[in-house]
Amino acid sequence: MNRHGDHEVTMNCPHCQQALPENYTASFCVHCGSSLPQIVSLTEPVAPVKTNWWIFFGALLGPPLLTLLCALVDSQHASSAAAVGVGLFGGIAGGIACGSMLGMRLGMNFGTRLIVGFLLSGVMVVVCVTLCLFGCGFGAETFRSR
Repeated sequence: MNRHGDHEVTMNCPHCQQALPENYTASFCVHCGSSLPQIVSLTEPVAPVKTNWWIFFGALLGPPLLTLLCALVDSQHASSAAAVGVGLFGGIAGGIACGSMLGMRLGMNFGTRLIVGFLLSGVMVVVCVTLCLFGCGFGAETFRSR
């Protein structure tokens, strides 16, 4: 049993409800053999994550290309609602995907992966939506020049 202030804290198995030994760190219960939930440490180093660059660049460049195609196909309207929707929502989704992939690659532990992923997601959303705006503008300008 651990002492925290005036309260004694015991850890029981969630399956058989029997008390586990003090500072028990195994992944199974000594009484019933069931697996125990693991506690995630924010500062403990984790295994590196390999980034699939095809998926990364697909998520980064997919929404701008779809926005360009929507702007080219919709030849009757100067600003296509489909191009705007794909550019905005696709750009946000692509930016979040790219930022989280970079965060998983650059972070050395769970905490830094989380923080770096959030920061880079914000940056990549701006980049991807900006690329979508260029795609929409280029597609509309190409139609106007015909």
